[in-house]
Amino acid sequence: MPSAAYLAGPGELAYFAQVSVVAEVLEVPTPLALPRWSATILEPRVERILSRLGIARDELRDRSAVETRLARVALPDELSDSLARLRRNIDADIAALEVADRDNIVPSASLQGLRRALLHRLERAERRYVAGVKRRETELMRDIGTAAGALYPEGMRQERVLNFVPFIARYGLPLLAEMREQAIRYANGLIGAAVPSPSAPVAERV
Repeated sequence: MPSAAYLAGPGELAYFAQVSVVAEVLEVPTPLALPRWSATILEPRVERILSRLGIARDELRDRSAVETRLARVALPDELSDSLARLRRNIDADIAALEVADRDNIVPSASLQGLRRALLHRLERAERRYVAGVKRRETELMRDIGTAAGALYPEGMRQERVLNFVPFIARYGLPLLAEMREQAIRYANGLIGAAVPSPSAPVAERV
């Protein structure tokens, strides 16, 4: 019996992107590949962390970027202002040198090289300040680690790494019922069937 469609994960869908050319050469219909239903369980404790930190769930795909951004936010205002002012002064002073050097005593390219070198040193200093904040703000880093470990453990999707048994132990059959409802809604959407109004989700499809 021929397959109506193939439900695939992200990696498999990437393979199917190459299939259409082969099917065209063989003069056969291109297989229909559809993304399989997938769920991320967003627990209340993790949702509270996201809300408190003001970050979106998908941002935790790159935990390091979130840590760096929030560490920059945690920098004292006076320190942040001083670094920004120093950056502006470098740009302004190099530009002033170029204007003052009417006889081109030092080529403009050399002055721009000096500008880049100074900005590079400044960026290194900023990274050291950010690293220092990360070491100091242990509670902030712990919260980010908790949320990232729950949603994107080891930088991968939750369903690829975490065992489902602890979720069942914590939430029981209602979680299974909710996931089944969401999966049915997704399947109905694929075939164009009417989709019932959703209840408050325990498992969110992403």
